[in-house]
Amino acid sequence: MTLSEKVETLRSECDRLRDRAKHCEEALQRDSDFKVQCALAPYRSLPQEIESLKTVLEMKNEEINKLRTHNIELQNKLEELPVAREQIISLRQKKENLEAIISMKTDHEKVLHERCPSLMKKYDKESRANKRLSMDYEELMWKLSESFTDPDLGTLELYQKMGMSPNGDLTSPGLGRKLRTPSSSESSPSKSPATRRTLSLSADDRDEKKMKRRSGNYLIDEMKHRATSPLAKQSV
Repeated sequence: MTLSEKVETLRSECDRLRDRAKHCEEALQRDSDFKVQCALAPYRSLPQEIESLKTVLEMKNEEINKLRTHNIELQNKLEELPVAREQIISLRQKKENLEAIISMKTDHEKVLHERCPSLMKKYDKESRANKRLSMDYEELMWKLSESFTDPDLGTLELYQKMGMSPNGDLTSPGLGRKLRTPSSSESSPSKSPATRRTLSLSADDRDEKKMKRRSGNYLIDEMKHRATSPLAKQSV
């Protein structure tokens, strides 16, 4: 084999080895890229996990802040608890006082309700007495007007018509005895309720009769004044 042939053979061998080395490098490169991709594959989802962890962390922080605020509020309420207890005790005492006042007022209203019928009876009695007095007054006024229209009527007859004596007292002997003579029940130290009611009625009757005598005396004086006036003399 000549030298040129050897050179060509070696050159072709070098080319072949060069191609083989190139193929090996390419294979190694592909293998390294695959391994790198395989190694990086678990870490490709790290950004999403980081974002989710950030969101969870923010939520936890908000929850912690809420719990801290709630804890502060509970501490404040705990500090206000003794004051609230004192207020509750005070309100209970006020309630008991108000209940006692209501009970007293209820008892007072019951007493007033029990007294109401007697007061109404007394009012009716006084109303009837006033009505009788007004009727007697009208009767006396009518008698006076009749006496002025009848000039021949004497003063004594006028007194007798009005049922009174010339000195202004009632002419009825029974009434005079009742007014002058006290009953045995009035002199007795112990009186029953019925006796006291009778005495109160007799006292009211005496007051009424006194008013009648006063009104009768006034009317008689008025009649005398009119009878002695110049106008009455001229009419006679």
